[in-house]
Amino acid sequence: TQNFVHPRGEKGDGGDKGDKGDKGDKGDKKIFPNNKQQTTNNKQPTTKNQQQTTISQIVRSQIIENWESQDEPEHLRTIRDRLLSNQQGTGQLLGLYQQILTASSGEVGEEEGVAADNSPEQVELRLSGLVVKQQGKLRVYNQIYQAVFDQSWVEQVLADLRPYSEAITAWLASNCQDESRLLRGQALKAAQAWAEGKSLSHQDYRFLTASEELDKRLEAVEKATQIVAKAQRKAKQTKLKPRFWKSQYLLTTLSVTTFVIILRLTGVLQLLEWAALDEFFRLRPTEAIDERILIVTIDESDINYLGKWPIPDLTLARLIKIFNQHQPAVIGLDLYRDLPVEPGHQDWLEVMKSTPNLIGVEKAVGTTVAPPDTLSKMEQVALNDLLVDADGKVRRALLSYRTPEGQLRFGLGTKLALIYLEAKGITLENLNDTKKHYRLGKGIFVPFKENDGGYVRTNSGGYQVFLNYRGQQDRFRTVTLTEVLENRVEPELIRDRVIFVGSIAASLNDEFYTPYSRLIGNTLEPTPGVIIHAHVTSQIVSAALDGRPLLKVWREPGEWLWILGWSLIGASLSWRFWQLRSPHLLIFIIFLAGVGLASSCYVAFLVGWWIPLVPTAVSLINSAIVAPFLLQKLQLKYTLELIIESYPENPDAVRMAFEYLRHSESPQNQALINKFQRKIERPQYFIKQELSVQKRESPPLEDSAGE
Repeated sequence: TQNFVHPRGEKGDGGDKGDKGDKGDKGDKKIFPNNKQQTTNNKQPTTKNQQQTTISQIVRSQIIENWESQDEPEHLRTIRDRLLSNQQGTGQLLGLYQQILTASSGEVGEEEGVAADNSPEQVELRLSGLVVKQQGKLRVYNQIYQAVFDQSWVEQVLADLRPYSEAITAWLASNCQDESRLLRGQALKAAQAWAEGKSLSHQDYRFLTASEELDKRLEAVEKATQIVAKAQRKAKQTKLKPRFWKSQYLLTTLSVTTFVIILRLTGVLQLLEWAALDEFFRLRPTEAIDERILIVTIDESDINYLGKWPIPDLTLARLIKIFNQHQPAVIGLDLYRDLPVEPGHQDWLEVMKSTPNLIGVEKAVGTTVAPPDTLSKMEQVALNDLLVDADGKVRRALLSYRTPEGQLRFGLGTKLALIYLEAKGITLENLNDTKKHYRLGKGIFVPFKENDGGYVRTNSGGYQVFLNYRGQQDRFRTVTLTEVLENRVEPELIRDRVIFVGSIAASLNDEFYTPYSRLIGNTLEPTPGVIIHAHVTSQIVSAALDGRPLLKVWREPGEWLWILGWSLIGASLSWRFWQLRSPHLLIFIIFLAGVGLASSCYVAFLVGWWIPLVPTAVSLINSAIVAPFLLQKLQLKYTLELIIESYPENPDAVRMAFEYLRHSESPQNQALINKFQRKIERPQYFIKQELSVQKRESPPLEDSAGE
């Protein structure tokens, strides 16, 4: 065995003499016989391969396998004991040997082996007899040593030595990337205590250093979380100082109100305001039928009954004669009669001349249509023009209009109402000639202006008022033309009534949309023009005789104050309930406030006032939304100031706290966080602040407990 382990001529340090000139013994090459040596068995020659196989089997069975029990006289155990004799340096010695073992096994190239440098560790390892210097590199002394003290043996010894053997093995296997294998907390402290005073391998130091860095990083993260939580908790336990609260309160509401007013003046909300008004009309309780008005309708069946269109003059003359028999108050003929329609034109002329309460129509706005010449000469003509809004609905009435020739023309509904009221002894009274305010019985009329109510820059030519509909067309008594011509109408329905004669046939295209127009399929249900004229007359007569409210609006300053008031309510509710940290409760309270706003506007509508609902609701909601955002920003600012106070003691944790907040906040708040983070990068900031809370600018928040 000695001849296999120690090459001839080798003594002492197990290889130094063999190192001379990097020649001589090659260590492991002496294990097997050279080419000239012969061995006989039963006096029969054997081949070289058979000799080597036999020797290898003897070496493996007699030396390598179970070497600790077969090592007699003791040799391999001596090498082992030398390696493990210095408990403090064993780890580093075995780590160095692992590198040499890897190079000797051919896993790396010759040029990448461990270079000999005569360091204390290398000298101690060479003195153990386990390695030898060859061509400037350290190699395992021979194959027997390499087979006995292999990687498995080294790893087992290191595992017995290291308290973190399993962790470092897995970490190295992951190419030093798996941080979950690194030590933390008490495990790291125990490993550091074990390693203290020991000379460990390079891998051990890398592992422990990486574990220490990770532990510090995690400790900083935990500290950062604590700093953020503490600062946020303190900021939440504070409330706005009264003076600052009032200033921010007013600033928020004024800003929101200004925004809403500007938005309204652009016309963006106009359609929504009209829709809200229409809904109020539909929700209003049904009014009683106006018995003072009778509408004679001309539909498709009447046209078929007559056999032609337009209605012949003879038929119209006969119709008016029937009315005159029953003494109506006034008759409004909502039919264009600018041309004769034979037969019976002469009779028609005679009837017009003999009927002083017969009013014909003309169209003066847009495409004009002339009135009957006979009625025009007797000034028994009115306008049948209707004002249509941008969404196609009629919400305003044209009471009068001055033609380009300077002639004053009343609308058909207005003309009939004035004649009816004059017979009752009620005439128009001028209250303010400049503002064109008029009194008519119990009603006071104020003209429409271009920005009244929900309207924006609307043409206010002529004398316009809001139409205060009684309801749909069933709010008036109606009879057909055929029924009148056949004398099937009760005289009481005609006597002292305002009579309207007009078409309701869809084929004649005299229909308009109103707030009561319902959606049928994909189209709105229209209302005949004659019905709308009847609503105008009913509105004027009811206001004069019954005091029925006309639809009025506030002047613009009053509407602005109304919007501002609800903006204040929204901001106030938001600030109050925001302190309770209950978003759902805040939403419910704002919803109740919205219901209160809508109810207020509806009640006002019932008594004749159209006050802003949509812009006010927008103001209420926006103030309620903006206020918490403002408070959250102030709270965030205070939180950042509290975090900065911890910077001198925990700089890394504070930096991580800023990073944590940056990733959890909105882009708008991130800008504020970046601004504060730049402060901690400037040393002069802390010199100026003297690292004192008292030196920090007094926040707009104060502790609730301090009050």
